[in-house]
Amino acid sequence: MEDNSESILLEGKVPIRLIQEPYCKKCLKEVSEGEDFCSFCLSPDFEDFYFNEIKAIGSYHSFDTFFNKIPVNILSELILMLKYGRYEQHRRYAGLLLADGLFQIINQYPNLIENTSYLISPPKYGNEENQCDYIINPLREKLKEYKILVENITEKAVRLRNTENYKKLSREERFEEIEGIHSININDLEGKKVLIIDDVLTTYATVWDLSRALKEKNAGEINVLVAGRSRTFDEWDVPKDLSFDELLIYFSNLDIIRDPNKINEVVIRNFKFLKDKYISCEFSGTRDKYDLYIDFDRKNLEHNCRDFEITRIKNKGFCKHIIKVFLKIKDECGEKYTRKLLRFIYWDLDSWEFELS
Repeated sequence: MEDNSESILLEGKVPIRLIQEPYCKKCLKEVSEGEDFCSFCLSPDFEDFYFNEIKAIGSYHSFDTFFNKIPVNILSELILMLKYGRYEQHRRYAGLLLADGLFQIINQYPNLIENTSYLISPPKYGNEENQCDYIINPLREKLKEYKILVENITEKAVRLRNTENYKKLSREERFEEIEGIHSININDLEGKKVLIIDDVLTTYATVWDLSRALKEKNAGEINVLVAGRSRTFDEWDVPKDLSFDELLIYFSNLDIIRDPNKINEVVIRNFKFLKDKYISCEFSGTRDKYDLYIDFDRKNLEHNCRDFEITRIKNKGFCKHIIKVFLKIKDECGEKYTRKLLRFIYWDLDSWEFELS
């Protein structure tokens, strides 16, 4: 799949591929050339959309394995970090970058924010943390810098029942079951404009029903802005033309941007490298010695540091030691060749085995 999508840089550092046409003008789902709407949006199973339009930064796409979800692109990594990050500082970092991406989309489509009075994100059920808070708060700060003042009314929204099992339903069933799950604890929105903020859009049933609840309280125009438009594939379907920087950011799970010092401090010993065949080396850690072996013929990567064991194996990502090795290869063999190696892994990442040595 050759992908020449245009990109934006989050906080001037992190490249994200924008969604490119053709896509449904209502829900952003991919459509055939010359089509404006997908079949569902052309003849929906409900009477009113309630919202005006949806915009997104890019595509959210994760590949499900037996153990975990493997993010397909950098945006997917950020969204997974936001939703499931082990540390709050990681969720805050992801939220800050995503807020910058949403702000750039607002600049491209100023109608989304013009005369808008309220921001709201879909509420969670019960006491579950709402990860969209990590997006809305920095987004409001960015808007405030440009004298755009909007009120966050998410706390005024209520989800009346748990919808976790609805994810297993078909698109039509989900709309039927989700209708009526939201309520807004405001007497009258007085026809004011609202912008819904969410992390991932799949069927858009949730934002549809939240829009319905807002309209019941006399909301004016409602627009929807999300970080990622979900894509679903049964195969490992990835862009083929990622740059060296994109691949390095992707494999490092943004560590090369977020915490480059810990990568720079890695010391490589006994480095052995046979082009296109294997990489073998050791590392001196603060507590232990670690080793790495990458076999390109067998599509096998073995390593044994703690970070690799706990967080990187399941996502098939690189810890600081592996990233430092590829930076070393770049210095010795050039960026073009190192990109070729990274692309070789990335294109068939679903076939690669990541194991403890």
